[in-house]
Amino acid sequence: MSEDARAGEVTARLRALVESGAYAAAAALLSRTYGRRLRGFVGRLFADSAEADDVVQEVWLAVLAGLRTFRFEGEPKSWLFRVALRKAIDEKRRRRSFVELDSVLMERAQARAQSSAERRHRPDRRLSLLARQRRALAVLEQLSERDRLVVTLLLQARLKPAEVAEATDTSEVNVRKIKSRVIETILAAVDEDGGAESGGDGAGVGGTPPEGDQ
Repeated sequence: MSEDARAGEVTARLRALVESGAYAAAAALLSRTYGRRLRGFVGRLFADSAEADDVVQEVWLAVLAGLRTFRFEGEPKSWLFRVALRKAIDEKRRRRSFVELDSVLMERAQARAQSSAERRHRPDRRLSLLARQRRALAVLEQLSERDRLVVTLLLQARLKPAEVAEATDTSEVNVRKIKSRVIETILAAVDEDGGAESGGDGAGVGGTPPEGDQ
């Protein structure tokens, strides 16, 4: 049986359980089907195995509650992984172990600007740190929630594009496009050349999906 056919069968069984009010059985079905993959996904977000286990427990409690209002407007698997992602981020923020995306991208952007200036031997042309920060933040502020999430999972959580695609309910091709578009736009925004100014308007980094996203 193909993966799509299996997913369709699981969805049909899940729908029947939910419609009959058998929420615990529905949650158990999701656990049997996706539990191992879910634990691996959460485990990649936490160095501490015990911490990951705690989050997984929170996920299943949230799933059990959420099934009561789940309307099957999307794939149950995608919904499950989005619940897991939200719980993981909440836990990391609670423990203050979640590095802001801005700092990750700013580090790359500042290194790019520094290297560019040094190659030209024109230190007087280098943008000040404050100017670089303003340009990069102007781009970051215009990122859609989906784009910020995709780049966060790739750069911070070190997830593979396929795993990010699964968690964010988009295609792997689109995940790669989002990453390239966001990083290149930020790097252009902090470059010292005239073209950098065009990066400040955030063109191409908003909520419009690139061509090919389904």
